[in-house]
Amino acid sequence: ISFKFLTYVSSTIFILNSLTEETDAREKAVLEYAHELMTHPSLWQIAAGYLATCPTYGLAILEELLERQCIDSEKKAKKMLNLCKKFGFVDVENTILRTVGTNKAHAERYSCSLVWFASAKEGRRMNEVINKVLCRIRSTLIEKGEMEDVGLVLENIPHVFIFSGKIAFLQKCQDIRSSVLAKDFTAAAQHVVEALQNGVAPKLFWIPLLLLAVSFISENEQCLGSSS
Repeated sequence: ISFKFLTYVSSTIFILNSLTEETDAREKAVLEYAHELMTHPSLWQIAAGYLATCPTYGLAILEELLERQCIDSEKKAKKMLNLCKKFGFVDVENTILRTVGTNKAHAERYSCSLVWFASAKEGRRMNEVINKVLCRIRSTLIEKGEMEDVGLVLENIPHVFIFSGKIAFLQKCQDIRSSVLAKDFTAAAQHVVEALQNGVAPKLFWIPLLLLAVSFISENEQCLGSSS
């Protein structure tokens, strides 16, 4: 049981102890039963159903229940989000989206992370994820001399978010990878040259990209062409 959940249970007990005689008898009974269910984290959905029927205190307790829940799976997060949308818990909804996005980023599931951060309109956190993707691309280039697949990352970046030339560079990286997989080293080298000449490649990538272009020359001595 998480500390957040224990804190939530404690605050719920405080509310129950504060109920006055004026509180509707049925609501009081339902709240007490829902509280018993909430002491078992696996029964949170059933507790939520009962809380939703209590007009005075139910939604307030339900909102806190959702905010304090431990999010241990994407499936559970989506169920929680459905309740947030149903009852208009906007702040809790954004908290859930940020939490899952952060968990995905920590697990280096960057494309999934971007989906969740985009839903929360978290441009700053999306930018942080893009920076992590760039770091991983550079490490792969240096250690293996290969271009990492960033297709899923590109697919999950909303058009409304613009991070200077980072997205253009990611697209160029994907173009290089696609050309290499097709064994079209001439096109791959041209993409490298374009990334360097157009200024979309960050300075930290200049040497790794030049070394990558050299490897293309070894694969095909004519790949760069006389003009390059």
